[in-house]
Amino acid sequence: MGADLIATRIIGLADRKATDWLEFSDEGWRELTDFHDMVLKNIQHGISVLVSEDVGLARDLVEQKETLRRTVQDLERRHIERLSQGMAPSIETSAIHLSLLRALKSLNSSFAMTAYSQLSGAGELLQSRLAVQSRQA
Repeated sequence: MGADLIATRIIGLADRKATDWLEFSDEGWRELTDFHDMVLKNIQHGISVLVSEDVGLARDLVEQKETLRRTVQDLERRHIERLSQGMAPSIETSAIHLSLLRALKSLNSSFAMTAYSQLSGAGELLQSRLAVQSRQA
């Protein structure tokens, strides 16, 4: 999915939240803003990969994609815990919260894709994941 479609989806979620006068729980909002910051860093990293064509930076970006995937799983689990505790703000914003996490994850993936052609050309990719790193640290 293209970044423009993802941005449109995020704007739609924000409109829905505003129209329905919904508020995230303090913890949920903090998690979303921290996750947004993480995605923003990866977007900036993706731009650096495009400009520099540095294979090491490309490898780091793909590794960050996996870190972000695990982070999403943890954030979804924590959100479900808030739901099970009956926190009203979490219940009211649940669909928006989870959709926003997925949209930001998709945005991150779009920018991480910039690294794959460089890694492939350098022989740094296996069929389905990064090859074991053999470079000196």
